[in-house]
Amino acid sequence: MNNEIVTSTLKRYKKLLQLINRLPQKESQEARKQLRAEMKRNSSVSESEAEILRRQMDDKMRYLKMITPKLPGDSDDLEEVSYYVVRNGNVVKGTAARETR
Repeated sequence: MNNEIVTSTLKRYKKLLQLINRLPQKESQEARKQLRAEMKRNSSVSESEAEILRRQMDDKMRYLKMITPKLPGDSDDLEEVSYYVVRNGNVVKGTAARETR
């Protein structure tokens, strides 16, 4: 498999583990075992199958983001997404925080 695909899959795996750790302990342990078994079972799939599996991982992440509490500093993006805001006529990378007047 392509190195870029492996890196992308591992990022998703790490994010899924972080989200699973927010679940109650009993559910967390079972979900972690299930995810690890799934990753081992699918370790030697083709690139087209890997794309389908990554989409499934994205779906799981979206679901876990809905049911788990959000922690301070969490971002809502699944990938590295940059936000650009215009302040005083200049484009600034960051978030669109509301300025006080």
